[in-house]
Amino acid sequence: MATGIRQFLKLSRRGWTILGVAFLLALIGTMPLRFLFAIVGAGDMGVAARSVRGPMWWGAAEELQAGPVRIGTVDVALSPFPLLLGRARFEISRRKGLPDDIAGALTAGIATRGIDDMTGTLPLGGALAPLPVSAVEMQDVSIAFSGSRCVKATGRMRAILSAGAPGLDLANGMAGEIRCDGADLLIPLVGQSGVERIELRLDGAGHYRGTMTITANDPALALALGALGFQSVGGKQQLRVAGSL
Repeated sequence: MATGIRQFLKLSRRGWTILGVAFLLALIGTMPLRFLFAIVGAGDMGVAARSVRGPMWWGAAEELQAGPVRIGTVDVALSPFPLLLGRARFEISRRKGLPDDIAGALTAGIATRGIDDMTGTLPLGGALAPLPVSAVEMQDVSIAFSGSRCVKATGRMRAILSAGAPGLDLANGMAGEIRCDGADLLIPLVGQSGVERIELRLDGAGHYRGTMTITANDPALALALGALGFQSVGGKQQLRVAGSL
């Protein structure tokens, strides 16, 4: 045993470095995931959960919520390699073979924050009311904000509508490719017939403004849309919204 201690004390500088790194990783690995959520400022990003449990490398967030958008209970894993670049990347997933399955990542860096490679369905409830959007389907969606400015936006979204007017076929929802437009995240959605459009803009502070436009030449349809809050603008029916997530 004494010989083993002497050999341990005679470790080379490289050996001590490897040992120190291994000890540091072991120490970090025991850090609670909820503590890391606090360190990266998840609350400042509008991300909250009823509880976060497990170590930082693999755990779960119960009733995870981003602003008013309820993501639900998901598995959470911290990706180690982005930490070397000063970024925290939390992989989230829920794979149960159900319509609300979701997979992707929440990211936070020194100057940016957002989501990466998100695919799945998010229920919105009345978050965008009076727009009749009840849920949004995402396909490989990545969004990043630096301060209040959109710096990255790729992927496709499809809005699932909760209500319509007689004469409108919105069963397939409204879809489009997202992009940055100036400082805003722009989500342009178009219905299958091409006469229904939604343009939704979101800034880095969570403020949004949107317009749903429907080309309605049928007086009966225009009357029905008016009952839903649409107004006639330039021969088209429009519904405007604004608020904060």
